[in-house]
Amino acid sequence: MMNKNLQTIVGFLLVVFGFSALVLSFVGLQLSFLTWLNFAGPGFGLVLKLLMLLGGFVLVYLAKTDFKGEG
Repeated sequence: MMNKNLQTIVGFLLVVFGFSALVLSFVGLQLSFLTWLNFAGPGFGLVLKLLMLLGGFVLVYLAKTDFKGEG
């Protein structure tokens, strides 16, 4: 049970940070601890932020899905 809660929290944090980094990058700002995402250029940084967002949604989905009931 604790592992699923941890996955959910990490997933939500990835979604929140990924979404806020995307929105801020469209305005020309950056979160200071995510500046390393743009090391290879803004296009690569955009892809990494989108992957953060998608990965967070996948983690939350997998943590909240009951695989034992399927069968």
